[in-house]
Amino acid sequence: MKIRYLAAAAVVLLGACATVPPARSDRKAEELIDRINAGQIEWVLEQSHVPFFFDGELLVRSADVELLWQGLRESGFMIRPEKFALEPASPGDYRRVADSFDMQTYFSQDGAFPPDATWLVADSTIGELLILLGDRSSRLPVIFGIARVER
Repeated sequence: MKIRYLAAAAVVLLGACATVPPARSDRKAEELIDRINAGQIEWVLEQSHVPFFFDGELLVRSADVELLWQGLRESGFMIRPEKFALEPASPGDYRRVADSFDMQTYFSQDGAFPPDATWLVADSTIGELLILLGDRSSRLPVIFGIARVER
């Protein structure tokens, strides 16, 4: 009888220890923003999924993603860390980026869309952004794309 109670207690404790996925953690999002703002291009490239989207355009080559991040850094791009939000993302959200076949395919279950997808919504030097995050292989979120919010 005692063993059953101990086993039940162990299950409850292990369940309570489950961690929040990096893409859904405010602390991890802050660290990601800090590294982007610090201009750590090599690190940002390692965290960028290819194919990558930017404002509805797909970048399918790693070299193009590298040029994008270098251009953003050289232009003084910064994400304002004071205020951001994390929101769940779903495959139907492709319209938030662009109502196109490419984005619909990218956001499909057969495309690049991560199963734990999360939007990082933040203000930046180029306007309000939607940054699609997910977890694939790292302790910090993987960046799947960036889109400016149209108002």
